[in-house]
Amino acid sequence: MKRQPMRPPPRRLFPSLNAPRVFPECRLKEVREALDMNQQQAAAIIGMAPSNLWKLEQGTNVKLSYARKIARAYGKSLDELWPEPEEKGKA
Repeated sequence: MKRQPMRPPPRRLFPSLNAPRVFPECRLKEVREALDMNQQQAAAIIGMAPSNLWKLEQGTNVKLSYARKIARAYGKSLDELWPEPEEKGKA
């Protein structure tokens, strides 16, 4: 029997797969509220469950494909929604 090649893991915007909060600086909730949307409305536009959107708003890992969908739905860039974290000791 011929073995099929293993599929690579899904590409993630943030590489750490083990950390529950890898990106606390994410601005998803702030931007969603500025657009006057609740989680159910935003999730319906994006095409995901509200519970999954909540997890992303808490800073968990996000697939690049979902990050792009969210950015498109909110009319923002990825950098606006997930800014680079500030380095400690940087003036």
